[in-house]
Amino acid sequence: MTKRSLYQWNTLLKSLSRDKQWEQVLCHFTQMFRDEEKPDSFTLPVALKACVELREVKYGEMIHGFVKKDAMVGSDLYVGSALIDMYAKCGRMTEALRVFDELEKPDIVTWSSMVSGFDKNGLPFEAVEFLRRMVMSSDVSPDRVTLITLVSACTKLSNSRLGKCVHGFVMRKGFEKDLSLLNSLLNCYAKSRAFKEAVNLFKMMEEKDVISWSTVIACYVQNGAANEALRVFNEMMGNGIEPNVATMLSVIQACAAAHDLEQGRKAHELVIRKGLETEVKVSTALVDMYMKCFSPEEAYAVFSRMQKKDVVSWVALISGFTLNGMAQRSTEEFSKMLLGELYSRCGSLGNASKVFNEITLKDTVVWTSLITGYGIHGKGTKALEIFNNMVKSSKVEPNEVTFLSILSACSHSGLIQEGLRIFNLMVSDYGLVPNLEHYTVLVDLLGRVGELDTAIDVIRRMPYSPTPQILGTLLGACRIHQNGEMAETVAKKLFELESNHAGYYMLMSNMYGVKGEWDNVEKLRVSVKNRGIKKGLAESVIEIKRKVHRFVADDDLHPEKVLVYGLLKQMGLHMRKDFESDSVYAEA
Repeated sequence: MTKRSLYQWNTLLKSLSRDKQWEQVLCHFTQMFRDEEKPDSFTLPVALKACVELREVKYGEMIHGFVKKDAMVGSDLYVGSALIDMYAKCGRMTEALRVFDELEKPDIVTWSSMVSGFDKNGLPFEAVEFLRRMVMSSDVSPDRVTLITLVSACTKLSNSRLGKCVHGFVMRKGFEKDLSLLNSLLNCYAKSRAFKEAVNLFKMMEEKDVISWSTVIACYVQNGAANEALRVFNEMMGNGIEPNVATMLSVIQACAAAHDLEQGRKAHELVIRKGLETEVKVSTALVDMYMKCFSPEEAYAVFSRMQKKDVVSWVALISGFTLNGMAQRSTEEFSKMLLGELYSRCGSLGNASKVFNEITLKDTVVWTSLITGYGIHGKGTKALEIFNNMVKSSKVEPNEVTFLSILSACSHSGLIQEGLRIFNLMVSDYGLVPNLEHYTVLVDLLGRVGELDTAIDVIRRMPYSPTPQILGTLLGACRIHQNGEMAETVAKKLFELESNHAGYYMLMSNMYGVKGEWDNVEKLRVSVKNRGIKKGLAESVIEIKRKVHRFVADDDLHPEKVLVYGLLKQMGLHMRKDFESDSVYAEA
């Protein structure tokens, strides 16, 4: 094989870097040394960038050692900046500072890298001091990037006085029209409680984007000026600026503070139009707003539609009912939280059933929680029984979340025909519109019974772009039923969406292997290798007394394996007893 020239090595490494094949970059960089080709000031920054992306600080230190031995390379600012960037992004600011101090004449890039490094490593005071050193002892003047980093440090220090000094410097340097810099200053004033300065800056800004408007709206809300926040929001909408999640959170909080139910409903309508109601924070803010505007039923309607609920969501609901003088309802909701979060998800289904039976007012959330609990633990038949009882014997109707829970329970328990019937029931009898998660479960159900053509037709007809999750589900079904032609079509789309997902390559490789298509197996293997894809090792992790312990299947290497396996055996016996008692209770 002809020996590569330095130019060819640099071209290869640059190409691998552009494709973000960082492991391959370091692999070929090592090979370069073996071929006795000395890297230059173009090679080294590429290798150091790979060290940053892979957090291979030890490898970076080896490169640094090589740099120190070569005076010409060591004095190169391009290489010096790459070393500083590597150490800073790996949290090694002492080493970064040492590299910086060894540079004969640092440029703006190296100065900025140091300021940014201190700021991003939680050292805002050091970032400010370093910039002061830059201004006092060098001919280099801070650029907009350095100043944005400095403002970020001021924000973390909650130092509006320092922010004002930076603001003055910005004006003198002619950056008064730089939107990103002005937004950073606006955020600094807002978070440093410099309310007046934030409002004045906002009014002076000739150009404003959604970040500018959202920041000042949040500033008004935080300073008790809810009505003014809503006025600014209406002005923003009048100017044709589309709100984002941050904007809507502040607006909903303003409606809650102002007890403005009408404006709150309008905000809710906008949230739905923009598809933001599925965001847990937004839905929780809406629950809180409706409660504080004394409309608990509207709050509960939002809460019942939430597919994911966290502790904050439950607290907003429970405290909201208390605020509205509904202590009994508050207690019932607390019981529901126990049902869904403490029993069903922890496996104590007997206790979950007991709490369920003690709740007098069983609404959609209560029924869905119990169905979800049985579904999670593989008791699809019992989940189906509860769902049928809900439909036939109660006045409560299932919603989208209920149907997702029962469909998932059917899928996990192999109740295919029942699942297909329930999907049709959801659409035909209840008139509910399936979302992407419903379609994913439907594709899984169809795939399990070999209805692959129907499954792919569902994906083509659904009003959503197919996600890796739904395509991955279909690919798994193709492997089970050995439909190679469809698998290749699906895999091609998957590789476009998630080119570095090892699982999809393994599925296709297994399919080719079963069919004896070893050329295709080899092509996939080469593709995986070239892309630097590695299959992650599945492991369990637990932290005890600040020490992390890792376990893998059939682990035979852990120093306390005898004690661990003994304890697992005892726990297994206890769990079997609990499971049997739960089953007896559930059947009773």
